[in-house]
Amino acid sequence: MLYRVGPLTATSANRHGESPSVTVDSALRSLLGSPDLVLDSGELAGGQVSTMIDLSSDEVREIRPGPVVWDEPFELGKWVLHEG
Repeated sequence: MLYRVGPLTATSANRHGESPSVTVDSALRSLLGSPDLVLDSGELAGGQVSTMIDLSSDEVREIRPGPVVWDEPFELGKWVLHEG
């Protein structure tokens, strides 16, 4: 996917089942390793967590519901996973 879309950033840095981190300090405590880059814009207001989908197999599966509603998630998966 990154090959097709380019660099990826994420605003959420928390482990599964934990509350989203709203400061850099809390994000770094919840991560196992050190990220290559951290952008710190102060304490975040928080909000709804992001939609997460699993694209590791041919069957696209929603892992965590969020603001994006998937009407045809399998079609998205075929588009993302298609190799030229």
